[in-house]
Amino acid sequence: VVMSITPQKYQSAPEKITLSISNNTKETIQFGAYYEVEKSVNGKWIKQKFTDEIAFIEIMYILEPGKKETYEINLYPDMAKYETGDYRILKNILIDEENNPEYAYFSITG
Repeated sequence: VVMSITPQKYQSAPEKITLSISNNTKETIQFGAYYEVEKSVNGKWIKQKFTDEIAFIEIMYILEPGKKETYEINLYPDMAKYETGDYRILKNILIDEENNPEYAYFSITG
């Protein structure tokens, strides 16, 4: 599974980013709408904190082998402090009923 964000660099935190998920496995993969945003701080990935609770719809997306889909990810810049630095999106992908964390990276250059 390959996840990527296009573009990968931003001057400031956009409202939304585009996340691509490619299924390069031989299995059908599944994942929900839930994601986390993490920031690299002194070599460690720290979960981004929001001023309010964020709700996610309960849905299961299915992606067949060899397929690629794009999804909008809301960064909620009005509810989180985004500083210059490196960030990543974490999504848990189910492959053959096993949970696999996958990441896509982006930067805010300021």
